[in-house]
Formats: sequence, structure tokens, C-alpha cells
Amino acid sequence: MILFYVFIILALVSGALGIRAKNPVHSVVFFILVFFNTFGLLVLLGLDFFAMFFLVVYVGAVFILFVVMMLHIRIEEIHENVLRYLPIGGFIGLIFFFYF
Repeated sequence: MILFYVFIILALVSGALGIRAKNPVHSVVFFILVFFNTFGLLVLLGLDFFAMFFLVVYVGAVFILFVVMMLHIRIEEIHENVLRYLPIGGFIGLIFFFYF
């Protein structure tokens, strides 16, 4: 019963964050998280076929829309901001390197 409420709360919070996100990539990630939480709810209810159908159809559709959206992003803007994230990316990379 607790897991059911966890999935509901995570789905609602992810949906709200997806709506409020200014970056479209973050918005897509939050909406995919909503779909995974809905998948978990359907599995808990014993609707395995509908859960898999939901996951394949909706997450696949969002993935295709994400690819189309990425075709229209200007690469110059991305390259300007890459160096800003290099120190934190290197730190996280070192953590994963030594952890695994």
C-alpha cells in the first residue's frame, strides 16, 4: 500500500516538474518518469498487459517526439555551455570510475 502512494506522489511531482521545466529536455525526462510511475501503478494493480502496452506505446511516442525536437536545437548554444559543466561532470565521472 505504501508503494502505491509512493508511485502516485512521484507521478504527480514529476508531472508538475515537467510542466514547470523551462528546458524541453528536462520536461521530456520528467514526463518519461511520469510514464514509468504509471507503469508501476498498473503493475501493482495486476494489469501487466496494460502496463507493458502503456510503457511501449507512450514512452516510445515521447522518445520519437524527443528525437524530432533534438533535430531543431541549435548546436552552437550547446557548445557554449559545455565548458561550464566540465568540472562537475569530471567529478561525477571520477566517482563512477572509482565506485565501479
